[in-house]
Amino acid sequence: MALRGKLLITALILVIIGLVGMFAIDSRGPEPDFVCVEQGEPSSGFTDLENDECPISIESFNEWSDWNSQPRVSAIIGITVVIVGLGVGVTGLITGRKKGTK
Repeated sequence: MALRGKLLITALILVIIGLVGMFAIDSRGPEPDFVCVEQGEPSSGFTDLENDECPISIESFNEWSDWNSQPRVSAIIGITVVIVGLGVGVTGLITGRKKGTK
C-alpha cells in the first residue's frame, strides 16, 4: 500500500476515534439527581420538569451546576484527535498529488 493510502486510512481512524471521544464518552461522571423542596421553602428558582415541575433546592442546583460546568476532558482530547486526523488526511492528499505530478 502506498504512503498516501496509509495516511488516509490513519486519518480516517483518527477522525472516528476523535468523534467517539467527543460525543460518546462523558468523563464528568453521572449527572446528579435534583432534590425537590416543599412549596414555600427556599428554592433555587428552577423546577424539575421530569418530576412534576417541583421546585429544586439550592444545594441540589449548585451540585448540578458544578457538575455541568466541569470540563469534558474526553471532548477536548477528541477534538484534538480529530484535528490531528484532518491534518494527516490533508498531508496524505498533498503527498499523493506531489508524487503524481513527477
